[in-house]
Amino acid sequence: MKNNSLKGLIIALAFCLFSVSVYLLFLKKEDVFLLDNPTDSSIKVVLNNKKYLLGPGQTAEVSIQLGNNAISAKREDSVVLLKDTFFSIENNTRGLINPTLSNYYTFKRYYGYVKNRDSLYNSHQIDIEGKEYKGEIKKYNDLVLQGFSININQDYPKLKKKSDSLTGITKLFRKNQFVEYYETISE
Repeated sequence: MKNNSLKGLIIALAFCLFSVSVYLLFLKKEDVFLLDNPTDSSIKVVLNNKKYLLGPGQTAEVSIQLGNNAISAKREDSVVLLKDTFFSIENNTRGLINPTLSNYYTFKRYYGYVKNRDSLYNSHQIDIEGKEYKGEIKKYNDLVLQGFSININQDYPKLKKKSDSLTGITKLFRKNQFVEYYETISE
């Protein structure tokens, strides 16, 4: 009898270790800082004395330090985008560095039950290249972007824990990503 109990305990522990391993290796999304190039040309970036070459549409995870940081960037045709620019980071858990100063958008997606949820989306709107988009959408073109829950390399969660209250999750998008995403949710 004791032998069967021991086997059961070992099997349960093995299953738990397997589950945690799968989560850590495949499912867990780290909160990182990204260096992004949403343009159609390559850029060379020097961030805190470390060099990066980002091709068109390429993203790289970078280490950022709290406090002061330095960046310079130029396009492949030697056009200077940023020269000896300094910026400060107060919270380095998640963010995006935008050396091209391109446009990015955040969109707040709501989870949970609320009466007239559509009125939340209809009460806010933004114009992007002559087309109206509804919802809590904000436009950014700053060097450092923070204050969102999901970065450009992550997706919204498929399911959210059932709740009787309304919660919202904000995701950062490149402009073209946002337009594509919005078209899929408005169909």
